[in-house]
Amino acid sequence: MSLEWLGAHKKFISELMRFGNAYALNYNTERDLGLDVKLSASEVQMMECIMNSEDKYLKMAKIAAQMGIPKSTFSKNIKKMVDKGLIEKYHMSDNKKEIIVRVSDYGRQLYDKYCEIVVKSLYGEVFRRLDELPPECEAKVAEILSIIARENSRTAKPKLEKIN
Repeated sequence: MSLEWLGAHKKFISELMRFGNAYALNYNTERDLGLDVKLSASEVQMMECIMNSEDKYLKMAKIAAQMGIPKSTFSKNIKKMVDKGLIEKYHMSDNKKEIIVRVSDYGRQLYDKYCEIVVKSLYGEVFRRLDELPPECEAKVAEILSIIARENSRTAKPKLEKIN
């Protein structure tokens, strides 16, 4: 099959796929950044998502859906993070089945240290490049990435129609 369908966007799509592959390769790898605990990108993302929704008292399943990961993966990672002291689990007083998670004080401290390290080592350069773009351009790229994430997260298989 020819790659002509990529048209003028071949370079962008190629780099996007390379990024996706590199990120997937390291997503669950715990990194030693000189902190008390090794952290993986998935754990950091989960802490960010939990902190971003703390005031909403979202159930674990809802947070997993926001992140685009299976509930079982989210639960498994939460258990590991509870064991590391990064996350605390709570029940709602009126419903013992619904579990609410919060980042612990210790988790917040590690998260803050992690952010200092990755801004210097990775995101500092990314942020400098993004600062060169007009805000509407950055918003458009974010929109494109959102479309790709949404379409790649769909669990339903496409219905195929035979072509004569």
